[in-house]
Amino acid sequence: MPELPDVEFYRRYLESTSLHKNIVDTEVREPSLVEGASVQEFRQSLKHKRMTDTARHGKYLLINLDGQLWMVMHFGMTGALCYYRQGDPEPARTKVRFTFDTGYHLAFTSIRNLGRMSLITSPQDFIRARQLGPDALSQKLDFPLFYRSLSRKKGMIKPALMDQSTIAGIGNIYSDEILFQAGINPARHLECLREDQLRNIFMVMKKVLKTAIRFQADPSLFPDTCLLPRRESGGRCPRCGSELKTRKISGRTSFFCPRCQPEPARASSGKNSGDSTVRAC
Repeated sequence: MPELPDVEFYRRYLESTSLHKNIVDTEVREPSLVEGASVQEFRQSLKHKRMTDTARHGKYLLINLDGQLWMVMHFGMTGALCYYRQGDPEPARTKVRFTFDTGYHLAFTSIRNLGRMSLITSPQDFIRARQLGPDALSQKLDFPLFYRSLSRKKGMIKPALMDQSTIAGIGNIYSDEILFQAGINPARHLECLREDQLRNIFMVMKKVLKTAIRFQADPSLFPDTCLLPRRESGGRCPRCGSELKTRKISGRTSFFCPRCQPEPARASSGKNSGDSTVRAC
């Protein structure tokens, strides 16, 4: 699923290709992608509008239309953007196509129809309605806010980082990279992490996301010290060479190094040796 670095890449791509061009037609080939309006209303609202500015919050791309409406894109599991000239081969699996008066198109492609588009009047109202936490790269998300947000939660660190109501933008893939770089096992419980460990996770989070954006969210271009290019069955740790292990956490497959990110100890919560209640720290 496209996460914050992917969506930031698409935002910059759209800015470099599609701003300030008059939309003369919008072809919607998968009606389920349009939310909050009929396909006809969606198409009519876009006609003769220009994409004049962009923003991003977490995994959502927001596109301003002539200073009036905003179009919101969520890329689902496999969404992407492709800008191409009339007469060139159309991208495979084009689901929505914007046609500009310049003779170029912007295609929203998707293998699985899990993306969404909608029209809104206020990004702030949209963020509140979706109950999204602060963007992971926002300047507003400093360590005190990060610490307070996680301190209110219980359970394992990985799903806490993936909770969009706590921090917007991180998913299954980049939570693995962040925790690998921080040396923290994804199954560690929040209540067992010290403040200095959480501070390190916070700083690593910012660095990992910025690095991913710098390399266009393409793991094949990432530095050799990164986990993501090796995040596959049989993959090996870029630090120690150990074979990566996997574990299901909150229904998602997490990759980690058993040596660099040792699994949490199982400690009894009771004083008696016969107490079978345990938790992982």
